Amino acid sequence: MLTYWLYRSVACIPSRSTDEAMIYLRSRQRNIECGISGFLQREGSHFVQYLEGADDQVAHIKRLIQADWRHRDVQTLSEGPLQTRRFDGWDMALTETETGFFGVFQRIHGRSADLSTARTEEFVAFLDHLSSSGKGQRDDPAWNAEIPNAASPAFRETANSTEGRSAS
Repeated sequence: MLTYWLYRSVACIPSRSTDEAMIYLRSRQRNIECGISGFLQREGSHFVQYLEGADDQVAHIKRLIQADWRHRDVQTLSEGPLQTRRFDGWDMALTETETGFFGVFQRIHGRSADLSTARTEEFVAFLDHLSSSGKGQRDDPAWNAEIPNAASPAFRETANSTEGRSAS
């Protein structure tokens, strides 16, 4: 059975840091291996992430995320069964720039831009907008370049040397 999980948390790591890039790289690989579709949004000190896939795989990743030292105060906003995937063709997208800011989307729609207080349905509307735009799919080079240093050989070497540090 397909299921989804949407959560918000407080980041314990600097934006655009190696630790943050590792979240993206490792999670993206694991999502591919586990058949998970996902999207991670970071604005200021908050993360919001949406994951979907087989219920046992989503439950496994949920446990990893809840134990991860790189964020705290993991708050489930919504979860439940799915008939079909919302983000088929995605593995994991990450945004931190104006191209995908939740706050920009909110202001355009006349709503509060504060990620820490936004309502679940506002996140879902934002995710639906991204899904319909095609952003975040595996073949979208703009989204694959969101963390420019993540693809460099030097970054990958650094990432490999920090293998034991992260849970997710």
